[in-house]
Amino acid sequence: VQLAATSRRAANPEAPAPPAATLAGRVKLGGPFAVLVTPEYVASSPDLCAFVEQEAAHSLYHLVHISVSFESGEAEAPLATAALDIALKSPGASRRPVAWSMSPMQITDPAEVTSSLTVGPQLKLGGIELAGIGRTRTRVHRENDIFLQAFRELRADPGWRLQRTSAMALLGCFRFCLIVRSEIGATTELALTIAATVFRRNWLRSYSYSLLDPLSMSATL
Repeated sequence: VQLAATSRRAANPEAPAPPAATLAGRVKLGGPFAVLVTPEYVASSPDLCAFVEQEAAHSLYHLVHISVSFESGEAEAPLATAALDIALKSPGASRRPVAWSMSPMQITDPAEVTSSLTVGPQLKLGGIELAGIGRTRTRVHRENDIFLQAFRELRADPGWRLQRTSAMALLGCFRFCLIVRSEIGATTELALTIAATVFRRNWLRSYSYSLLDPLSMSATL
C-alpha cells in the first residue's frame, strides 16, 4: 500500500511547510476478501441456516475480511490516528447495500480493569452470532479511553476510527470484518479508503490511500 501524503500546520501557521512524504511500508492492507454466506456456510447453526434460507428470496449476505498492519521504524514518529472508510453500492439495484454488522465495534484503552475476552469477528445475522476466526487475549481497559470505534452500521458508508492512546499504539495487525446485506441479483461493489496522520515537530501530516479496484460481490462468489 502506497500512501499519498499531504501536510498541514498543527501550530505556528507562519512556518514553512515541510515537503510532502509518504508512509510507504508503514500501513499495509490485507484483502478485502468476501465470502458469500450460504445455508451450507452456516450449516452448523440451524438458526443461522434458517435465517439465510428465509432471506434468500430477496437478500444476499457477504462476510468481508479486511486486515490492516501498522508498522514503525526506530527513528519514525508514531502514527497518531487512522481511519478506514468504506463505500458500498449496487448499480441498478432498487435499494442500497448496507453494513448489516461490523466487528470490532469498540476497543478501549488498557488500564485499571482486567478482563478476558474473545476478539472477533463476532458478527450477527438476524440477532444470531456468526463466529469467525477468534483469538483470546487478556487485557485491562478503561471504558472512557477509546482506541478504536466503529461508525455508521446499517448504512452504505461504514467505517472505523483508531486513535493512539497513552497505553495503546497504532502498531501491529488489526482485523476488521463486516456483513454486507445487498439485494438479490445485484452485484455489490466495496470501495475502501485508508487515512493516517502523524505528528512531527508541531506538524500534523495526513496520508490517505484508496483501493484502486473495488471489491465486487455477487451470488457467484
